[in-house]
Amino acid sequence: MQNSRLATGLNLARGWLGRSDRVFAVDCLMFGSIALFGLLRLAEPLWGDQALFVVGAQTIHQGGLLYRDFWDLKPPGIYGLYTLAGSLFGFTSVGVHTVDYLWMLTLAIVLRRTLTGYFKRQWIASVVPWLMVGSYFALTDFRQQMQVESLIGLPLYLVIWLTLQAAQQPAKRWRWLMLSGVMGGIVLLFKLIYLPLLLALWLVYLIHIVRQRQPIVPALWQTSWPLAVGGLLPIVPVLLYWQSQGMLGEVFYILVQHPSKLVQTLAPRPISGLVRSVGWFAVKFSPILVLAGFGIYRNLRRLSLLTAQLIAWLGLGLGMILLQSQSWWTYHLMLLLVPLTILAGDGIDWLVDAVRSAQRQGKPDRQYWKVVLGGCLGGLAVMQLWATAIVSGNMLQSTLPLTPAMQLQYQIQAAPSYRAVDRDVQFVRRAESLPGPIYVIGSPIVYLLADRAQAVALNGWIPEILLPEQWRQLETQLATARPNYIFVSLEDDVRLEDQFKQFLQQRYGVAQRGEFGTWYQIHA
Repeated sequence: MQNSRLATGLNLARGWLGRSDRVFAVDCLMFGSIALFGLLRLAEPLWGDQALFVVGAQTIHQGGLLYRDFWDLKPPGIYGLYTLAGSLFGFTSVGVHTVDYLWMLTLAIVLRRTLTGYFKRQWIASVVPWLMVGSYFALTDFRQQMQVESLIGLPLYLVIWLTLQAAQQPAKRWRWLMLSGVMGGIVLLFKLIYLPLLLALWLVYLIHIVRQRQPIVPALWQTSWPLAVGGLLPIVPVLLYWQSQGMLGEVFYILVQHPSKLVQTLAPRPISGLVRSVGWFAVKFSPILVLAGFGIYRNLRRLSLLTAQLIAWLGLGLGMILLQSQSWWTYHLMLLLVPLTILAGDGIDWLVDAVRSAQRQGKPDRQYWKVVLGGCLGGLAVMQLWATAIVSGNMLQSTLPLTPAMQLQYQIQAAPSYRAVDRDVQFVRRAESLPGPIYVIGSPIVYLLADRAQAVALNGWIPEILLPEQWRQLETQLATARPNYIFVSLEDDVRLEDQFKQFLQQRYGVAQRGEFGTWYQIHA
């Protein structure tokens, strides 16, 4: 009976994942690798951005209001997701990465299901999720994980796939386009700057249906109104909530006007920052980039709607990354990984065709194409396994991260900066230390390791983004809240505004200097 049930379960799995045993085997191997790689990263350290999102999510979870009780420039989508993660799994590294794990597994399943039938060979639809999600789990580190650019790959891809359904099913066009608009609205809740990218993807769809000999005016109307209605569905409730709190004008200033002021005051990062980030991406994902190059070459001769949208995603996405010259962090390039991996699937298809064509014609270049294909897929597998071995080695050198104490030990091993922070926060963990929230100018990791709340609304993670009037606001907030301790990292000490330094010296004295920064204690 048990064997019969097992066979039934396997048959159901085969039916869901693919019809042939070979495709089923590839699915098991690919998704097994993805699941393993992801599980090994659950206890990964948090970087400053992710720690900031956790601190903000804790404030929201406790009844605070984003932008009033916790200030940041990011749109609300990322804080909503982190609040959900903390509410379900805890406001810890493991809680955050559990949602990241589930989100990326969802992306892998969506890619597998929606790309079935797209490639000439069905097994390639099983490989693409491994290219994308397997590489994400294995090859990135804590600076790229659970970031906006990594997360919006799922809704952005669904924006495209839903327009494909609209093109293929004209009778249900408005339904598919409205759902595409909903996904676009979700993208905007994560980052407003990607509105031009959304418009470009929808414009490619519009051009496609006009080329199918549909009159342009009716096509424009039939496309625009469902997209607009769908896009407003996730956004309007958020706006109404802020309106009910009397904060709509303030939120508009924070999300739209403040960034434009900031761009005028912040100096661009040196071009070396962009070179380092591009170099990191090119090395980490070099096999995918090579395969994607072959995929683009193949598709330029038969530009389908999907291919045109993927190339538009790559082109405009890269342009928008270049425009963010004040940052150019490695995680920005994660925006490009979904289209690259799908185009890499096209590249695999083309290379297999090239091998078989050369074999039939007896051409010597058959071995060349075999080496290219085997080198890319084998090289990526080796890179993933090597990175996974390093993660496993860190666990073996510390301990299996099963408890919070063990997780901290592993994180210190994986990210040595954690050791310095952990030593410094011992100062406020002592029994004789003064109680209450603290304020940190520097990495928000200090809040998490110290297990203390942020004392005021303005965050000090990147002090250079504070405008002069915000430094005055910070002084007022600190004077009112009177936190017993303020921590200033060594890196950010030189970024303190002169007038704020005077404020700090008048009201606080140095309590302890550490490896990572300085603790200031309020004067009695």
